Order: sequence, then C-alpha cells, then structure tokens
Amino acid sequence: MKSNPKYVLQLDGHTDWIGTVEYNLAFSERRAKQAYEYLIEKGVSDQRIVYQFYGEALPVAPNANADESDNPEGRQLNRRCEFDLKQEGTADIIVKF
Repeated sequence: MKSNPKYVLQLDGHTDWIGTVEYNLAFSERRAKQAYEYLIEKGVSDQRIVYQFYGEALPVAPNANADESDNPEGRQLNRRCEFDLKQEGTADIIVKF
C-alpha cells in the first residue's frame, strides 16, 4: 500500500452460520475492523481503507453437507476477511483468507 499510493483497499468481514444472524453480523464487523485497525497501525492511511461486513450472508462454501450434517471444513472457509485491492481504471485484485 505504501509503494502504490493509487490503490484503495476494501475489507469484507464474513462468518459461518453458527450463532444468530445478529451475532454473526456483529462478529463479521469485528473481524473486518480488526484487519482495518491492524493496517492503520502498520502505517496505511485510513483514507485508503474501507471495511464492510456481511455476517453469514455470503458463504463461499456450504455450512452443511448434502445430508444436512455439519460441514466444519466449509464453515472454516466461511470465517474470513476478504481483501479487495482496487486501482481506478484496472480490474479488481481479490485476496481471500
């Protein structure tokens, strides 16, 4: 970020489906905000970072198996913060953790 001043970073917080919708929304906000605060602590300007949070709304993997049993591997993938690096006039670069 320091060597590429034209980039802006969007952080998106997500959770699995364990817990209430309200809890997961708040948890995903904390997840994104922690990443935001860490990057600011490392010297990235707060003017170049935004964060959003979605709770359990946008899974990347099934939280349950086809037989409706728990899918721990899928839930683990859904607990994430996505980093979307943007520069005007170029395609988005997305890094998912």
